[in-house]
Amino acid sequence: STIEDQIAVRKELRSRFPQRPWIDVISKADLPRHVNEIKRVEEAVSPDLALSVSVITLEGMEDLNERYSIAFDRTSQIHRKHTEYEQH
Repeated sequence: STIEDQIAVRKELRSRFPQRPWIDVISKADLPRHVNEIKRVEEAVSPDLALSVSVITLEGMEDLNERYSIAFDRTSQIHRKHTEYEQH
């Protein structure tokens, strides 16, 4: 899919689930990117917060694992609170 399509899907999901933990990941960091492509992505997501990753070079994979663990913990906490609320 095009970058524009991916950005549109991201915006839609973020608007539907604003309280959910979120990780912006830019894949294939090992491949060269066109300047316009980089600019469009940076306009849509904060480049300081987005992770560039490559499964080929393993760039960013450790950071992704750390952020995933944090997001999973947050999601688990939300689920536990929701479950506790429903049980009372």
